Amino acid sequence: MKNSLLQKLSALALLVAVALPSTAQTTITVQDQVTVNGGTATLADGSGTVAYTNADNAVWYLGTFNLAQVSSIEVKGAAFVSDGSGNKSWLRIAAVAPGQLPDVNTTSLGNLSGTIRSAACEVARIVAETTPTTVASGKNPTNYAGANFTITTSGVTYNGGYDGTVTMDDANNVALSKNSGLYQLFVYGKANKGRLAIDQIIMHYANESASSATSTIGSSADTYVRLNNTSNFGTKTVMEIHTDLANATAPTDFVGLMSFTLPEAAVGKITSAKLRLVTNNCKGSTTMNIYPYGNAFAESTTYDAENSYITAARQSTPIIFNVAYGVRGKSLTADAFTDNTDVAAWTNIIDITSLVNAAASSSFQIMLDAGTAGTNKDEFFTKEAVDVTNTQNNVTYLAADLVPQLTITYSTGTSVDTYQLTMTDAQAATLTLPFDATLPAGLKAYTLAYTSGAAAATPTEVTGTLAANTPVLVNAAAGSYAFAAINGKACPEVATASTYGALNGVYADTQVAQGNYVLQNQNGDVAFFIVDANSGNIVAPAYTAYLTADTAAAAKIGTGLSNPTAISSIKAATQTDGAIYNLAGQRVDKSYKGIIIVNGKKYLNR
Repeated sequence: MKNSLLQKLSALALLVAVALPSTAQTTITVQDQVTVNGGTATLADGSGTVAYTNADNAVWYLGTFNLAQVSSIEVKGAAFVSDGSGNKSWLRIAAVAPGQLPDVNTTSLGNLSGTIRSAACEVARIVAETTPTTVASGKNPTNYAGANFTITTSGVTYNGGYDGTVTMDDANNVALSKNSGLYQLFVYGKANKGRLAIDQIIMHYANESASSATSTIGSSADTYVRLNNTSNFGTKTVMEIHTDLANATAPTDFVGLMSFTLPEAAVGKITSAKLRLVTNNCKGSTTMNIYPYGNAFAESTTYDAENSYITAARQSTPIIFNVAYGVRGKSLTADAFTDNTDVAAWTNIIDITSLVNAAASSSFQIMLDAGTAGTNKDEFFTKEAVDVTNTQNNVTYLAADLVPQLTITYSTGTSVDTYQLTMTDAQAATLTLPFDATLPAGLKAYTLAYTSGAAAATPTEVTGTLAANTPVLVNAAAGSYAFAAINGKACPEVATASTYGALNGVYADTQVAQGNYVLQNQNGDVAFFIVDANSGNIVAPAYTAYLTADTAAAAKIGTGLSNPTAISSIKAATQTDGAIYNLAGQRVDKSYKGIIIVNGKKYLNR
C-alpha cells in the first residue's frame, strides 16, 4: 500500500481541551482484531500492516463505539481491485447493539456473520474500483495501491491519496445516524473474485482535538547470552531462547537482550507501544516472558557479565505472550512446508506499553526469557536479519519484514481549541495560545519589545485577532475570558518556546533559566523580575510567557503598562507574610516537596 496504515490499534489518549470536552480520534488496526476469512500482511518496508481478502465473506471485528458521537469514519489505503469482469469489490461497516452477539471470537464471527451482514446493521457501504497504475504478479496485497474515503451522514466521498483511477458506484450508502448508545462495530467485504485490502480505519468524533504522533523504531542492539559460554552472539541473525536451570548436571539458560531508543519528544508520553518479533522456529516453550532489563548491554556481552542483571530482571513481573509460529518445530526459512508461506503466521505483536512507560529515559532494555524449563529452543529474528528464501516454496522473506520493530504512539502536546483565562483583581498576565483566537471584549493584549538598558518594555497592542503561538502581556479587569479557536481549529503546538519580541511562550510548566525575567508581584511592585541565583527555581506555568533581555538590563523590567496592580500568572502572588504555600494556595511547611510560593515568588523545593 502506498499509504501504510492499519498500524497500531491505539485508542489515542483523550487530550484535554480547556472548558470544552474534546475527544481524540481512534485509529483501528484490523491486525489486532478478531478476523475470519481475512488475512494480514506486513508491508515490505515494515512500516505497517495491510488487511486483505480475496474471499467473499471476510469479517473483521473493530471494537465497541458510541456511534452517536461519531462525526465521520475515514477509510484509508483501500484497494478495490476488480477481476476484470466488471464486478466491483465492496466494503461495508456494520453496527450491532451489544447483547445481540456474545463475546466475539473467531468462532462466533463465523457463526454470527448472518446477523452482522443484515441490512438492519449496515452503517456504511463503499463500492468502488481502484485501478493501479502497475500491478505486480501474485496475490500479495502490498502489490496494490489504495485510496482514501470519508464516510459522513451525507454520503461517501473519495478523499485522494491515490495516483491511479478510482471509480465510485451508485450503490454507495451511509447510515451514520444510529441511536445513542454503544455498538459493536464490524467491517466485512466481498472481493468478487478480485482483491479487497485496507490499511486503516479512523473514527472521528465531534469536537475532537488530538495531537499525537506515531513512530516505528528498530532495535538499537540485540543479542542473546548463554550460561557457561563466552561466545559473542551479537552478529547472529536469530536469537535462541530456552531455559533448563533445574538440570543439576548440565543447566541451560539462553536469554535474549534487546535495547531501544525512543525519540526524546516521546519520553513519558507513550499511549501505545507494540513490539513486533518474528519467530524463526518454535520448538520449545509456546509462551515467552518479557522483563524490563536494567543494564545498557553491549552486543558483545556474555552471560557472566549480565548474570546479576538477569537475576534482578526475573524478580519483576513479566509481560507474557503466546509465541506465533506457522508450523511448530519447523523453521520459517529452512524447512519445507506448504501451509504457511505468509510471514504473518510467524509474527508476534506484543503490547509493552506499560514497560516502555516505566523506562526512566529515552533508552531502555528488555529481556526475553522462556519461562518454563525445556531443552528445546525458540528462535526470533534480530536486527541482523537478511533477506532469506524458502526454496521449497519459492518464497522470499524480506529483512524488513523480519527485523524487530517497536511501534509507538505518543502525545505531542495538549492541543486545545478553547482556553479559559480567569483574571482576579490581578489585571495583568502573560499568555500564549496554540491557535488563532478573537480577543474577548474588555481584554487588551500586547506584544512586548525591549531596548537594551531600558527600565521598561515597550508594549504594542494587538487588536482583533491574537495569532497562534504569539506570547503577549494581557491586561483586563477581574473576570473570566474565553479564547476560542477561530473556525474551531486548533493549531499544532510548537515543540520549543515561541518567541515574539522579548517574550517567550511556553505550553507546559517550564523552569526559567537564570538571566531571564518572569512577571511577578513583589510587595505590590508588578514587573518582570530577573531569575538569578537568589531567586530559587522559578517556573513559568503552561500557556504563559517569560521575558528575555540582555545582560545590561536591570534587576527588573517594567511592563510598560500604567495600571496593573497584581498578576494572575503567578498564583498566590500577594502572599508576602513569609509563609510557604503550594500552587493551590494552601499553606504548607518546609517539608513539602514541589513548587512552593514564598512572598509571591515561586521555588522548587526538592
